[in-house]
Amino acid sequence: MKINNILLIGILVLTITSCNNTERNNKTSESSTGQNEAKAEKEPYNESIQNVFFGIPFGANYDEVCEKLSQDFWIDDISTKIRLSLTPKKSKKISFGDRSWDCLDLYFSNSRFYGIIFYSTYKTKASAMSDLEGLYSTVSKKYNMKIVQPNDTTIYGEAYGITKTYQQVVVKCYSYESVGHERWIGVSLNYYDLNFIEVSDEL
Repeated sequence: MKINNILLIGILVLTITSCNNTERNNKTSESSTGQNEAKAEKEPYNESIQNVFFGIPFGANYDEVCEKLSQDFWIDDISTKIRLSLTPKKSKKISFGDRSWDCLDLYFSNSRFYGIIFYSTYKTKASAMSDLEGLYSTVSKKYNMKIVQPNDTTIYGEAYGITKTYQQVVVKCYSYESVGHERWIGVSLNYYDLNFIEVSDEL
């Protein structure tokens, strides 16, 4: 599954090139600065966001993660060094956050754990959106979240929360095609720590 919408805060810089009205330029600059500050205040900041899963913190080494999780999960054949897909050994569902999930993927950059996605699958959009509403209601009780309007037509709903140190939590409902070319609707709970995303050593 592709990671979409890694959300970073953009800073709007306005350049004013009038040479005849310095006072007006200063006022415009002050106004734009105030708008930027107001925008920043509206961002869904949190003091901290969960960064340890099944006893494993973000930043852990790939081999360490595999060894730790092998006690309770099977590592699926589709797994790579970038994405680790897991299936529980003792049940059909994955338990996390007082919810049951169908699938679990972990993501790595230069062998460092930086992202985790819990998701469930549905055949109808109505069922998936109902689940998303419940998930959003639960997660937003713990984190300051912001609902966004996606530009991607395959995404039906999305909300996120962030910290000023590049941690993120995202809830999302989206359409995707399975390996067998079937159309499914997924609902996911995603956590990321962008501090551990690095440029590949092979480059």
